Amino acid sequence: MLRMLSELEFRKNMQMTLDLIEKAFLAADVDPDVAECVQALGSMTLTFADQSRCILSAQPSVRQLWLALASKGKAHHFNWNESTKTWVDDKEKQIELLGFLDQVLKDAAGLSLSLKAQSDPRVFVYTTTYCPYCVRAKELLVRRGIAYKEVQITDEDDEAWDALFKRSGMKTVPQIFVDGTVLGGFTELAAQDQKDQLSGLK
Repeated sequence: MLRMLSELEFRKNMQMTLDLIEKAFLAADVDPDVAECVQALGSMTLTFADQSRCILSAQPSVRQLWLALASKGKAHHFNWNESTKTWVDDKEKQIELLGFLDQVLKDAAGLSLSLKAQSDPRVFVYTTTYCPYCVRAKELLVRRGIAYKEVQITDEDDEAWDALFKRSGMKTVPQIFVDGTVLGGFTELAAQDQKDQLSGLK
């Protein structure tokens, strides 16, 4: 079961997601006659050439982002998954918000904004709050100018630990993944740095 976010956490993750979508539209210089993106007060409306709409709205009381495709009579409710740093459908767990939205934009407007890819740096670092080697790993990545996403795991989150062990075979942190493949911990990261093999991750 996913942990219920605090309202502050919810609003931070929600705003980060809406900002990412808006920035992708601006960076791609999308013609507003093809698709228009308008963000206001915790919601976002995407309007397409045929005047159909995709609406994202924040629901703080239940800590969800709702997505509605009125013309298709479809609605999805997304919860934040802290382990994967993604919004996942509360009923159909295989549906992830940005990947789903990528498909909506492609189908409705022929756009390929790669929202999902933009949200995922190549390097993920799984940590705990009390781990000195986690701090050293993050400091090394920062020194080398390598973007990464940190995922903190608490002692009580058995589900996250089990999932991580299945992926890496490791029970300690930090656990560092590059392009979805485990690199190892701080020792392995430092060894790669000694061989000057981290520059390709910039």
